[in-house]
Amino acid sequence: MERKRNYNLLFCLLLVILFLVGCAEKKSLYEGSTDNWKIVYKINQNQDEIGIQDIDIRYLGEDIQKELTFSSKSINDAGCELNLILDENSEANHSSSSCLSETRPGVKDDSFKVSITWGEKEETIELKKIN
Repeated sequence: MERKRNYNLLFCLLLVILFLVGCAEKKSLYEGSTDNWKIVYKINQNQDEIGIQDIDIRYLGEDIQKELTFSSKSINDAGCELNLILDENSEANHSSSSCLSETRPGVKDDSFKVSITWGEKEETIELKKIN
């Protein structure tokens, strides 16, 4: 009888662990670069809901501009536009919960495009899922 109760307790404990793992936050990482920019976009997603998105941007070019505009559009035309300032390392970081509003930012191949405008220049960068 004692042995059966231990098995039942163990079974319940395993069910709770599986439930917690199933509800855990999933992180997706996207990267893309050009001659001028490198972008790392991290998305924290809990089931069907997108949470905090961390955007890391690094300028690789030579004509440094401190100010830039980052924009992202998802497949339903929702998205965001951020005005950012590069630090002394030519980097800008931003955390947001409103840039992407879908469970998946891209199309079949798990990629999406973002744009960066600085000075008179603009580039579109494709970010591809790496995990």
